Amino acid sequence: HSQTNLVALDGYPAYRPDSETQHIVDIQYKEVCRDCNAVVSKLVDSARVYKREDHNFNENGTCRSCGYVKPAQQEPLKISVSASPSNAETGAALSASAAASGGDGNYSFSWKVTCDGSVVANTDLSYGSSYNHTASKAGSYVFTATVRDGSGNQVSASSGAIMVKAPANVHNRSEEHTSELQ
Repeated sequence: HSQTNLVALDGYPAYRPDSETQHIVDIQYKEVCRDCNAVVSKLVDSARVYKREDHNFNENGTCRSCGYVKPAQQEPLKISVSASPSNAETGAALSASAAASGGDGNYSFSWKVTCDGSVVANTDLSYGSSYNHTASKAGSYVFTATVRDGSGNQVSASSGAIMVKAPANVHNRSEEHTSELQ
C-alpha cells in the first residue's frame, strides 16, 4: 500500500444545546489504500467540523444532519382580559387584569382604555398585568391589553364593556315638620 487517502470513518454530533443555527460534528478518519481500497489503519485522526447552515429537522425535532434536538416547542402566546365593575357612575375607579400564557414567559404589558371608541388612556409596555382608570365621563369603557414576551411575540385582547352613567340627580328637599304637644 504505497499511497493512502484519509476517509471519514464516522461522524457524530458534538453540538451545543443552544446552537440552533450551527452544526458541530466530530469526524473520525480511516486510512485507505488508493489502489485496492483496503483499510490500512482504522483510526488515524479526528477533527471537529463546524457547518454554519440551518438545521434540517425531522418530525421529532431532531436535525437530520447533525443530531441536534431542538428544545420543546413553546406554546403560542395568549392573553385574556377581564374588567370590573360591569356598571359604574362617573368618578368611579375601573379595574382590569390580564392573564398571559405561552411564549417564553417573560411578559410585559401595555394598556389602552377607550370610552365610546375614543382613546382615553394609552400606556407603554412598562405596566404590569393590571391597570386602573377613573371614569371621567359617561359611556362604554373597554380595556385592551397587549402582552409582549422576551422573544418579541405580541398579542392583544379586550375586556367586555363597562357601562358608566352620570350620577342620578338627587334633590334634597327640606321639609318642615311640626309637632304639636298634646
